[in-house]
Amino acid sequence: MESMLSGAAIPAPAQVASSMGVLPPRPSEAVDSNGEPEQKTLGDKRVGLAFSGGGIRSATFSLGVLQRLAMRDMLREIDILSTVSGGGYIGAFLSAWIHRSEKPDDVWDELKRCPENNQTEPAEVQWLRRYSNYLTPRVGVLSLDALTLVATYLRNVALNMSVLIAFVTAMVMVPLLFVIPVIWLLAHPSLARDGMAVFGSIALFACFIQLFFAAHRNWLRLTQPAFVYATVVVPGFLAGLFGGAWLTSIDNSFVWELVCLIFIVVIVLAMAVAQIAFRRPQLAASPPLVSSFRFRVYAPATAVAVIAGFLMLRALHDAWKPVDNVPVDSADLMLTFGAPLLVGVIAISVTLWIGLMGRDYPEMYREWWSRVGGASITMGIVWVAWCALAIYVPTYLDNWLSNIQRLWSIAAGWLASVATVIGLFRSLSGTTSPGKILPKRAVVAAVLASVVLVVLVVAIACGAFALLRTIASLAADGNGFLDVTEWACRPGNSTSICNTPHHDLYFLPAIWKVFLASTVTALLLGWRVDINRFSLHDMYKNRLIRCYLGASNRARKPNWFTGFDPDDDIALADLAPLRGSGSTPHDTSSDPSTPTERAPLRAEPQRPFPIFNATLNLVHGAELAWQERKAALFVLTPTYCGYQLAPSSGNKPLFSVPDTQQTEEAPQEAFRPTVLYADNASRSDRRAYRTAGPQNLPANVQNGERTGFTVGMAMATSGAAVSPNMGANTQPALAMLLTFFNIRLGRWCPNPGKRDWRRASPRSNLAWLLAEASGNTNEQRNFVYLSDGGHFENTAVYELVRRRCSHIVMVDAGADPTRAFEDLGNLIRKVRVDLGAKIDLNLGELYALKSGRSNAGFVRGKVTYATNPERETGKILLIKPTLCKQKIEPADIYNYARGDHTFPQQTTLDQWFDESQFEAYRCLGSLLTEAAFTTNPEFFS
Repeated sequence: MESMLSGAAIPAPAQVASSMGVLPPRPSEAVDSNGEPEQKTLGDKRVGLAFSGGGIRSATFSLGVLQRLAMRDMLREIDILSTVSGGGYIGAFLSAWIHRSEKPDDVWDELKRCPENNQTEPAEVQWLRRYSNYLTPRVGVLSLDALTLVATYLRNVALNMSVLIAFVTAMVMVPLLFVIPVIWLLAHPSLARDGMAVFGSIALFACFIQLFFAAHRNWLRLTQPAFVYATVVVPGFLAGLFGGAWLTSIDNSFVWELVCLIFIVVIVLAMAVAQIAFRRPQLAASPPLVSSFRFRVYAPATAVAVIAGFLMLRALHDAWKPVDNVPVDSADLMLTFGAPLLVGVIAISVTLWIGLMGRDYPEMYREWWSRVGGASITMGIVWVAWCALAIYVPTYLDNWLSNIQRLWSIAAGWLASVATVIGLFRSLSGTTSPGKILPKRAVVAAVLASVVLVVLVVAIACGAFALLRTIASLAADGNGFLDVTEWACRPGNSTSICNTPHHDLYFLPAIWKVFLASTVTALLLGWRVDINRFSLHDMYKNRLIRCYLGASNRARKPNWFTGFDPDDDIALADLAPLRGSGSTPHDTSSDPSTPTERAPLRAEPQRPFPIFNATLNLVHGAELAWQERKAALFVLTPTYCGYQLAPSSGNKPLFSVPDTQQTEEAPQEAFRPTVLYADNASRSDRRAYRTAGPQNLPANVQNGERTGFTVGMAMATSGAAVSPNMGANTQPALAMLLTFFNIRLGRWCPNPGKRDWRRASPRSNLAWLLAEASGNTNEQRNFVYLSDGGHFENTAVYELVRRRCSHIVMVDAGADPTRAFEDLGNLIRKVRVDLGAKIDLNLGELYALKSGRSNAGFVRGKVTYATNPERETGKILLIKPTLCKQKIEPADIYNYARGDHTFPQQTTLDQWFDESQFEAYRCLGSLLTEAAFTTNPEFFS
């Protein structure tokens, strides 16, 4: 039975033919392959137990379920324990306890000792009661535990804020540095003209290539977005920048007329020649670009569009006059608005040309131009906002913000908005609601977050300007680089154009200093401040480990000051030790293949086999069908870690041509051995694994800590409820805000489908912080962003259905005060779409009555699997925290429910349980489990 537990649920055709357990691959294959091997037994009963998300509420309720199952000797039936988020707390507790015991029967016997059996609980369970406030065991705002959390958060947020503030400051300095090259262009019109001609020619030629070769399937690679941006959008924008500088320097109207005429003649002749060339017999079968155009339509349309464009440029030239004859001010205006305005003129001309072409211009080319137009609009908006933020915003706000009372009022309102946004956003963090039906509070949070971000960026820009002013005033002369700048702006021997003081020139020395200092700071801290270790992840993980894994560590020797013991945690791979099936391993120095042949590996995971479900965020995934989900399932098991995307997920096209696929594309299925995954091992360690196997490798330890995934890390990753990227609940502005304030429980992990799958963390904090803030997460990158498994599916049953379990016990302890069954509906919908399975449950007994209670706290149903020779149907039993109308609960639970009307659906925000709250949920879990199996005694048959 054990050999089947770690396999994928849907076997490959070659694997279906084998009837019994299949040996795992040889060590070298396990390193080089990114697929999870199929290890299963056909036809055997496979029982799964699922603990849902819900924080400590779910963990405590599930503890009562475990105790009652042990009392009924049913825990021995469980093969797979699938958990997510809060359910992972108690799942990790049970797995660690079994691992540290000589045999599972000892654990089952100890779990029977509970109040319902008229016995005192074992020390392991009493430990959970002691640490029910697992984040801050000592109650009190000023307790050392609470202040430790505050100190840890402030340290981490200060380091990450420093990286981001330094980066934003450096970016604000860049437009100020651009002013000098623009002054140079204004002083040298010929240089501006040549630059416009070069970049304009590149953009025109690229347009022609794109539109022509887009019709040929052999040249589809040229239509990739990056190529279009690099050859069309960016050169066109640079042509607009150079053209704007040249535009202001033209005074002779004859030049306008001559240029317009030459431009018309050149374009008309070029396209006419192309038309004649495309009509040659050998190209007659090719889809043409111009050959279908009627020249009598094309030529006048082009002439009218070009003339209209030049008339608009002439009007723009007449309106573009230097402000008080100060060229530097013109440089500011030119830098900010010149390129967008000229690109806009070109866009209007192209629009007129397409309209005049009418039916003679193919629809596919009109779509291409619209796409380019959208990209140009985006670039123009970003450019204007960027330059205005650096050049105009600090200058105009400087005097307005000088009033200290006004400044304090803005700061107080900003902090209040931040608190409101975080509070609203946290209430959505544990759900999988699609974006279009998010409650109104999510919309309010998104709007407030956008306002907060704008104020934050403006504050950084104003702070940078104040720093510039301070540095310039402290300098000996104040204008250390001004002489160099003045010389650079001097056209030949004429009078310098820099004849009027201007802050861009006056602050130039300070601009360079601030730019270099902020760049070095961002790069240095981004290199040294690890993105995972300095988030909230480790702080959260350490406290979960102390509570749920420290409970079974009877040899615990914690640090007396901190209270933490590194031996509380267990390597995830240790729950499935790999042993040689032959005798002792042989010497491999002469024949590397000897151990592989004579001592194949055999996985022997403990039962129940633990599966921790996390969410693989696909916020920027290309699959259109998953724009609502923005996520996939990532499983962490003792044998393999990775993901298996559904057919409609990820970035792989449903219908692909081999020569159109990217070589670095991530696969649909990517699993790696847990013993090696994210272990930061060196190349020599990897060669040793190839030859000797992992049973001969010592644990990879760095700085006193074991690398690779541990049970505590898997538990914390599966429960990372508050993260900038949260599947369907990801909102761009909120993601940026949470990243800036380092409210990040998620974890960046190596992509099992990429070559760097053994590197524990990214090398650069900065690059991945920006990716996290912008939601640039998918399965194509070298690292993937993992968050709470509830952001994809919050019941943990999805993986049991994927593994085609014959019996499933489902504990759904997620917050559901209105009995909307959101998590259950999400599960049923996803297993139907992804796995072709159907879950039938009659929920009538669980519906809330007028009294707020229900007829029962459980319901039995059936799972119908997709066509497969192994199994067609399975049983499912759902247990949900419920107060029944018969009022069968003990008096203490009844009393607690009368005092808190939200019980047993209290908010997941409450992670600080007291004794009465802990006992109420634990006892209710035991009570409902007894009722469920009393009604269904033959469920496991």
